Amino acid sequence: MLNMESTTESTKCTNSVFKTLVTACAVLALSACGGSGGDGGVDPLAANDGGVDPSAANDGDANSLIDVSDSTQCNAPTQKQWAYEAMQDYYVYYDQVPVIDPQVFESTDDVVRSVRFEERDKFSNASDATESALQIAQGREFGLGYRWGYDNDGVPRLARIFTDSPFGRAGLERGDIILSVDGFGWTDNELSDGFGDRVAGTPDNPSTASWSFEKRDSGQVITIDITATEYQINTVVERTVFTNAALNQRVGYLAFDRFLRPSEAELDSAFAYFQEQDLTEFILDLRYNGGGLVDVAARLATLIAGSAREGQMIYQYLYNDKYANNNYSLEFKGGFEDLGLSRVVILTTDRTASSSEIVISGLQPYTEVVTIGTRTLGKSQISSPNDRCGERLNILEAEGFNSAGISVRDGIPATCFAEDDLTRNFGISDEGVFEGFVGTAIDYIDNAVCNTEPVTIAARSSADQAARLVPESSRQDGNEIEGAFTR
Repeated sequence: MLNMESTTESTKCTNSVFKTLVTACAVLALSACGGSGGDGGVDPLAANDGGVDPSAANDGDANSLIDVSDSTQCNAPTQKQWAYEAMQDYYVYYDQVPVIDPQVFESTDDVVRSVRFEERDKFSNASDATESALQIAQGREFGLGYRWGYDNDGVPRLARIFTDSPFGRAGLERGDIILSVDGFGWTDNELSDGFGDRVAGTPDNPSTASWSFEKRDSGQVITIDITATEYQINTVVERTVFTNAALNQRVGYLAFDRFLRPSEAELDSAFAYFQEQDLTEFILDLRYNGGGLVDVAARLATLIAGSAREGQMIYQYLYNDKYANNNYSLEFKGGFEDLGLSRVVILTTDRTASSSEIVISGLQPYTEVVTIGTRTLGKSQISSPNDRCGERLNILEAEGFNSAGISVRDGIPATCFAEDDLTRNFGISDEGVFEGFVGTAIDYIDNAVCNTEPVTIAARSSADQAARLVPESSRQDGNEIEGAFTR
């Protein structure tokens, strides 16, 4: 039984979009996120099926009189025209963008979602610029600080709690059962109406709601009034070492949630700890990690592989033919020791995406990578922020390939199948019982075989995978940013 011990410069487009694209030296700011799929509320076919005369759209119509270069024009028509011009310009699949009238759509986000190339892109979107920057740069967000999902018995349980969040400060834990909110049962239809306003509100007018839970271990039922607030995101969820004296094993375990700017210090601290532990194996838990900054992904890959590979390619990014001069390589960094290991075991689900896939796929040509869980989402592209009038375009602008020329477009299959065990905390319990994912990884380390056969499944869209962990998106706390970003 194992026991637990305690791009050099930016270039601007010359057209009216004035979109700044990073070149090779700006890679330290890039991010890769799973993005936000889902239904933008507009039927793309209705917008593209003969409803617009291409000649009228480009020859003296009202849209041609809109000047998006005038930053003082923050009205809705200008914002929608700005988004459409961007999709025709630096979008990696710009040649697949249909001719439409952006003014028939309700919002900037609707424009982007309705013209994106769905065969390859379920991620491009528009979002609130302030909220996006707060998460990526400062590692802060407003909300309650939880994720939830149904366990195998259909019981709604908390899946992830951020330590500094209202849920974290209330002492709630992964595996606690959600019973009710303001007297409404968690499965009551009445709870879905206005759920975000009821439990979170806004930063200027936060809401307070009465939540009831059944504690995971004791079965005690508790009721707590919880108010939404801004909190710091801890991206290192868990770090520890499992030991097995009989097999002379010391297994490091790191659960990592997002690639944000503050994650650098968190990762450096975690790996400084692991450097002192004389590890024989290492488990990296990326099951919920939807991505973030690509230079932080390069940092994590280097912390695992070591600076001996400094300057070697992790990933190559290719822009569209208008911006081919911006193509660049993401490389291993210098100044980091490796863990002295010949392989890494990585835990994955269909929420594992983008920058997480950069780490997995980027390491595969250089070291043995064993994946435990299910196929990853499959997001091979990156974006960088394009802000105007408080809105941010998160448009795919380049596609990535590892040093062997392989894309993660179809997701990364699991070596061994495992299921997320929401009834247990990450890692190992005080009684020495492993959570399901980790237990499967330990079995593989001990026996070099899977205790269940790997399952090959099609990569789900971001909308599908979000629905799997959070079956009703209206009850998901916060506005988590996922994907791969340059800065």
